[in-house]
Amino acid sequence: MRIMNRIRITVAAACLMAVSILASGQNSRGTENGQQKESQCQKEDWKERMKAEKKTFFEQELMLSEEKAEKFWKAYDKISQKQWLANKAVMDCRIALEKARKTEGADYKTLLDNLMEAEDKLSKTNSTAVEELRKRFGDEMTAKILVAEERFRRNQIHKLNRGKGGPDVQRPQKPRN
Repeated sequence: MRIMNRIRITVAAACLMAVSILASGQNSRGTENGQQKESQCQKEDWKERMKAEKKTFFEQELMLSEEKAEKFWKAYDKISQKQWLANKAVMDCRIALEKARKTEGADYKTLLDNLMEAEDKLSKTNSTAVEELRKRFGDEMTAKILVAEERFRRNQIHKLNRGKGGPDVQRPQKPRN
């Protein structure tokens, strides 16, 4: 259960970061088509940069050989795509709730029901993801993957807190008693 909560928190934080970045990009968009294309290119560049950073980070954390990395990414990408879609559904529901606050006579019951349904699907998707990882890679590797996901997420948050272009320094881990 702890692992699922960690996964849920990790995925939610990643979605929040993505939505905030996307929202800031949408707010800065002009009405001209050229600006929209530029913004879309920036989003694609950001996605590719994040994917490359995650790939490098995971390969170092998990000590994957080239052969193992190829097999790993093929399976992991399929699993994480399902999680991303489930997360997107949750975020879409939250955005709909936010927009409804500005509308008189909004159907909050339906919006909340939709959110709860999306949250349930996300939870099931995350449970399924862990089970798929366990089947493909075993318990020890699955644990390493989940820890790597959390460490990567934290590193990205620290980078955002330091501002763009800041040094990519990992914070020392506190010893556990």
